[in-house]
Amino acid sequence: MSIHNKSLSRLAAVQALYQIDVSGTSEDLVIAEFLSGELGGEAFEILPGKEVEEVVPLGGFAPALFAQIVREATLKQDSIDAIITANLSDQWPVDRLESTVRCILRAGIAELIFNKSVSTKVIISEFIDIAHAFYEGAEPSMVNAILDIAAKALRSG
Repeated sequence: MSIHNKSLSRLAAVQALYQIDVSGTSEDLVIAEFLSGELGGEAFEILPGKEVEEVVPLGGFAPALFAQIVREATLKQDSIDAIITANLSDQWPVDRLESTVRCILRAGIAELIFNKSVSTKVIISEFIDIAHAFYEGAEPSMVNAILDIAAKALRSG
């Protein structure tokens, strides 16, 4: 499996978690729809020399990694949200985070929990890149900080 496929799997997992978060659809149905091509598999991009966004197909992603991130993030959502909340101010609980940020953090922490074969640095970097794809402000820095703290707690052994 190429690095590109793994990156696409992480992005697709964030998209799937977003779909679950905003629609309340079950993870099994969303995973099935992503794997069949009914949902996801696209990104918006401003191409060089153009001023408008275009839909760009994501191409092939690694289905097993995608599904495992989504399943782990939904299965362990309460404990993952507790990790996120512990690193936010008292006035800013996890449910006040914008949905995309929440989904990026959930996916990143889920992968930190189950995917011990991938280095912490790689996982955090991948999810920071995803945050940069959606945000130009402080959100990528917040994703970096929370994932870094979570990684130290989850992988300290």
